[in-house]
Amino acid sequence: MITYAIANNKGGVGKTTAAVNLAAAFAQKGHKTLLVDLDPQGNAGIHLGIQSYALPQTMREVMLGTLEFQDVVVSTDIKNLDLAPSNLRLDDAEMSGVPGKEMALAVALDSVAHHYAFALIDCPPRLGLFTTSALVAANRIILPIQVAHFALEGTSQVLWAIETVQKRFRRPDLDIAHVIPMMYRRTALAKEILLEIKTHFGDKVTQFVPVNVAIDEASAHGQPVVVYAPRATGARAFADIAQEILAHV
Repeated sequence: MITYAIANNKGGVGKTTAAVNLAAAFAQKGHKTLLVDLDPQGNAGIHLGIQSYALPQTMREVMLGTLEFQDVVVSTDIKNLDLAPSNLRLDDAEMSGVPGKEMALAVALDSVAHHYAFALIDCPPRLGLFTTSALVAANRIILPIQVAHFALEGTSQVLWAIETVQKRFRRPDLDIAHVIPMMYRRTALAKEILLEIKTHFGDKVTQFVPVNVAIDEASAHGQPVVVYAPRATGARAFADIAQEILAHV
């Protein structure tokens, strides 16, 4: 199983949208995929039509070590896609005194690795226990960046977190594999910012995901846009990016 952490400590960059749609796109291409929601807001589940806030068993129990991973995984309406949900109760795990809790996710994922080709971890928009746990558990990192002013703001903090995990957990191979420009508008400023992102990250930059009303509509209907409106420009972008990522596996 190849595990991707979808991380950016800046909120509002389309991180969960990217995680949900890439997971759905992988599943549509026939790959058994697990989406791990490690954000207490639980938005990944909501994007998939699952009312995560009402679930009694979530990633909280996994991170606290009180339940096995397979006990919290739920199936979705999308063939080949399962979800490990979260809700606000996950915050309990961050405040707990459980020893070695940064390793809990990695250990838990190992227990289900034989069931899946891919796991995608949707991280919260901050560099705390959950993002660190995701980086420890991941083989590779996907960084969504909004194509907007100060697009690279906070990137240095993500790189610092990666470097910390590399050293502390002896993961010298851990690095950003793909950078996804999100919410692209066809303006002169957006072109300049996109060029800046490409200059900074080089060939790690995938094609961009445009601003597309279908993406918001899909979220409101509890579906990934690749399912809700597969011919929409946003859906085609995510399908193409998924293919790009798969080509590098």
